[in-house]
Amino acid sequence: VLRVLRAARVIRSLKDFYTCRLIMDCLSHVIFPTFWVFTMLLFALYVSAIVLLQMLDVFISAKPTAEIVDHYGSLGNAIFTLYLSVTGGLDWQKALEPLLVISGWFRLFFIMFVGFMHFGMFNIYSAIFVAFVTTFVKQHHQESLHNSWSKDSAVIEELRQIMTTENARDDDRITFKRLTRILQDKGITHLKKVGLDIDAVLGVFNMLDAEETGTVLVDEIACSLMQLKGNTENVHFATVMYENKRLMTRINKLSQHLQSEFDDLKA
Repeated sequence: VLRVLRAARVIRSLKDFYTCRLIMDCLSHVIFPTFWVFTMLLFALYVSAIVLLQMLDVFISAKPTAEIVDHYGSLGNAIFTLYLSVTGGLDWQKALEPLLVISGWFRLFFIMFVGFMHFGMFNIYSAIFVAFVTTFVKQHHQESLHNSWSKDSAVIEELRQIMTTENARDDDRITFKRLTRILQDKGITHLKKVGLDIDAVLGVFNMLDAEETGTVLVDEIACSLMQLKGNTENVHFATVMYENKRLMTRINKLSQHLQSEFDDLKA
C-alpha cells in the first residue's frame, strides 16, 4: 500500500502526466458520491424485490419450481436477480420467463422496473457524475491557472525590481532605450520564464506611452505584463482603454493648439 501511495505521489508531481493526475484526482473525489449512488441503487432494488415477493405470495398457489426458488427464493436472491437483470449479468427476459407461468402481471412489473432503472435512475446517476466531474475539472483548471499566475507574478515582480534598480531616474519612470537595454541584458531570462519576448514588452511600453513623453512608470509596465499573462478579455479591455487615453490626449493637444491659434487671431 505504501509503495502504491509513493508511486501515486511521484506521478502527481510530474507535469507531463497532467491528464493522468487529473483522472486520479477525479477518481479520488468520486469515492463518496459512488458510495451514495450504490446505496440508492441498493434501496431501489430492495423495495422492488419486496414488491416482487409480495406479488409471488399473492399469485402463487402451488409449490414453486426450482428455477423460481433459485432466483426468488429469498429476499437476497430476489435482489441479486434484479441487480443482474439491470446490469447486464442476466437477460431480464430469462429472469421473467419462470414468473410468466404464474401470472402475466410480472411482465408489467419487469417492464416498469427495467424502464425505471435504465431510463430513470441510471441516467440521473450518469448526469450527476458528468456534472460533478465537469465541475471538478473546471476547479482543477482554475487552480492550475492560479498556480501558473502566481509563478508568473513572482517572476514579473523580480523583473520590476531589476527595472527599478537599473533605472537611472528617480521618478519611477523608465525610458524606451533604458528598458530595451535592461530586457536585452538581465531581463531576458525572466521574459523566457513567463513566455514573453522583448517585442511584446516594448509594444506594451508604446501602448502605455499615450502622451508620447518617451517615459512610462515601471509599475504600469509590470501590471500590463501581468494582464498579458492573465485573462485575454482583460488584455483587450486594457488595450481599448489605453487607445482611448491616447486618442483623448491627442484631442486635448489639438484643442489647445486651436485655442492658442484663436487667441492669436483675436490679438
